[in-house]
This record gives sequence, C-alpha cells and structure tokens, in this order.
Amino acid sequence: MTECKVCLLGSEMPGVVIEQDGRCNWCHWQDQMERDHTPDPWKIREITKQIKAKRKGSYDCVIGISGGADSSYLLDLVVREGLRPLAVTMDDTWNDQKACANIERMTNELGVDLETIVLGPQIDDIYASFIKASVPDLGAPTDMAIIKCLYNVAQSVKTKYILDAHDFRSEATMPLGWFYFDGAYIKDVHHRYGTMPMGDFPNLTFVDQMKYTAMGFERPRLLYYVKKTKQQRMEELQDKFEWVPYGEKHAENAWTEFNNYVWQRKFGLNWKDVYQSALIRSGQLSRAGAMTDRRPRIHETALIRTVAKRTGVSRTWLEQELNVRENVSCRDRFKTNKELFRKTRAFWWVAMKTGRVPETFYRKYCDAE
Repeated sequence: MTECKVCLLGSEMPGVVIEQDGRCNWCHWQDQMERDHTPDPWKIREITKQIKAKRKGSYDCVIGISGGADSSYLLDLVVREGLRPLAVTMDDTWNDQKACANIERMTNELGVDLETIVLGPQIDDIYASFIKASVPDLGAPTDMAIIKCLYNVAQSVKTKYILDAHDFRSEATMPLGWFYFDGAYIKDVHHRYGTMPMGDFPNLTFVDQMKYTAMGFERPRLLYYVKKTKQQRMEELQDKFEWVPYGEKHAENAWTEFNNYVWQRKFGLNWKDVYQSALIRSGQLSRAGAMTDRRPRIHETALIRTVAKRTGVSRTWLEQELNVRENVSCRDRFKTNKELFRKTRAFWWVAMKTGRVPETFYRKYCDAE
C-alpha cells in the first residue's frame, strides 16, 4: 500500500487515490474546501440574516442534535446569532446517557425547544438484518432516518432551513467505498434478512429526496466558516454549559460505536483514520500523534454482549461472523440508487449550487466513479 505523505489514508483503501505529488485525493479535496470556505464570522452572519428574513412560523430552522461537540457548538452558535431553532434529536434507544444529558442541558440553558423522535421496535430488527447481510454500513439506517425526520419536522414547522453540524476540518467525509447509504439499499437489506415489517420507520426514498430538494429546503453548514478548532470548541462548551465529552467520536451511540468496531475487525478499515486525517490536514493534529492513537477505545466484550442481546442474534454466531473478513464491495449484492443518482447528476448539481444538498453528497453519490 502506498501511503499519503500527509494524512493516514493509503492506496489500498476504498475510494483513496494517491496523486502524483504523493498526496491523496482527499487531501486535494480538503484543500479545495478550504479555498471555498474560509473561516469568516461575517459569512455566518450573512447566512443567518438570510434565514431570519425567510421566517414564516415559530422557528427559523431545525437543527439535528446528538449531544456531541459539533452539534452542541452549532446550537449555541445559532442562538448567539439570534436565530430561533428547533432542536431535533432521534432516539434509536441505543444512545449514551452522557449524550442525552448534554442535549437536555444545552436546550434547557439556551431556552431552545426540543423535539425527540423515538424509533419503534423495528429498528433492532433492521439493525439485525444488516449484521446478517455482512455489510459494512451498519449505521446506514439511522443516518437515513435522521435526514428523513429533519425534513419532516422542517416541513411541519414551516421552515426551509435544516442545519447540520458537519465540519470538513475535523471529520472530512467518509469515502463512498467505506460507507454507503440510500433508501433502496436499506429496504433491500431488510427485505432479505428482516423478520418484521419496516412499518413507520422513516426511510428516505429517492423520490423523497427529489421531492424535498425540489421544494426548496436548504442545508447550509455554518461550521465551515468557524475559525475555532475542535478542541477549542469543546473547551468552550465545557466552560459555558458543563458539557461532558464521551470519549471517541460517535461513541454517543452504542450502535454507531459497534459499526466503527466492525469496520476495523471485519473489513480492515480504521474509521479513525478518516477523522484524524482531516485534523492533520487542518493543522489540529500531528501525523505522529495520530499514528499513536489509531485504535478505537471500546469495551469490546460488553459491546458485543449488548448487540447480541438487543438484535436477537446468538453471541457465539456474532463472534464467528465478526471473524469472517469481507471486502466492502459485498454491498453490491443489494439494490441501491447509485445509478439513479448518477443519471440525475444535473439535477443534483443545481441543488448543490443552490445550497439544497451538501457538496459532500454530490461528490460522493453523483460525481464519484
């Protein structure tokens, strides 16, 4: 494997190409993102001013909040900028209590209304189907559900603005070969391996995405224009709100933590490499420092025990399944909307340029080969 001379990614990793200058394609992508999104408080004010001007109901925007550092900081930021957000959190009942406490503390102290959407019991059956399918995208159902819920809530409160806390400087974007999700994929995996109806699970279909995009919902990412580092933002949250860190990124949810573990054990992919590479490129972490901290810190036995119990699979079978090495291309056995996205690339390009879908979505689902 040829390693990138800057970050932790290498040529044998899915979706990673080492260019002639010895840097990977994701380093070049982040360079372009830096050029396009210079940290600027005036840009944040310009966006928030536009959002306020289009207020029609009680709220300016909806914000997905997980209790993590990025979404918590974003919530505080928009309140400081004078917006009236509705915070939305989705509970698949696998959330860490520290993250839940952070959400409650932040919304209470900021005087922000909170809508909690609790998924039904079918979510554990959907999760079990992804384990049985032996695919790497275990977090796909929740990620899809979160987006669908945010659109639904935004429509119900009459706002066209959905804010999320993605920050390319601290998390980059997951290469498509590592993690893929769309409504058709989730439906097909569950259809083949699920044991109960999907019911009212909020699965975002291709038609849904086209409809909501055409309706004019906008998804600006304000953290792209924030100068403070990830560590500085976390320290500010701790000082102002007694916000509590919960360790690893995405460790606010046991299922997401399990997904990270499966990537490494079953597929030979270290999810930390993606996030730490972003921090290296943005000067927030040294490459040497990242190399000494690449293994996720989890309680392996407890996590496997919890997953087996909740999803109804045998713990012995689960251990055996985790020992079977797979290639991420195994997902190609299932139906997806991959070709539909590429065939409708022109539509999504316009949507990206008008702020209706994130640039990361277009690059991964419409423009990637």
